Amino acid sequence: MLDEKGNDASGDEVDVSGQRAIVIDSRRAWLAVVESMLSTASVEVVGSALSLGEGTRLIEECRPDLAVVGATTEENGASALSWLSRTAARHPDITLIAVSDSKDTTGIQDALAAGAAAVVVRSDDLLELAAAVRQTAERSFFLQPVGQQSRLRVHRLSTD
Repeated sequence: MLDEKGNDASGDEVDVSGQRAIVIDSRRAWLAVVESMLSTASVEVVGSALSLGEGTRLIEECRPDLAVVGATTEENGASALSWLSRTAARHPDITLIAVSDSKDTTGIQDALAAGAAAVVVRSDDLLELAAAVRQTAERSFFLQPVGQQSRLRVHRLSTD
């Protein structure tokens, strides 16, 4: 369980400092907001891009640990979903986090199936994005895909 700051409520904060990230989104204002949030979490933002092609170039040049991409970003008919799929296949070591404009479960499932480690719904509350960054780094919970079971189940792994 996470507290109001997105940290593990047990008091054990996941250390994401030292991770390197890129941010890709067609909205310039959102790029700045996400960059600021990641910097606050001591994640080094090594690049940002307004297009998927530029994001691919940054991955090749910067070799980040993490990429945060707007799920509605498109370029020349290519969707963020196809970009996620190609990037996950080429760079399985990079954690991909998609930011969705909608809570539509089909779109979220599609992003997860395409290779996103997490999908965060775009909102004014950046704690959700901070929590996703920490939780994907920790790999402490796993979700059953919606629609595969009658109830969503969250499994917490204990290291005790």
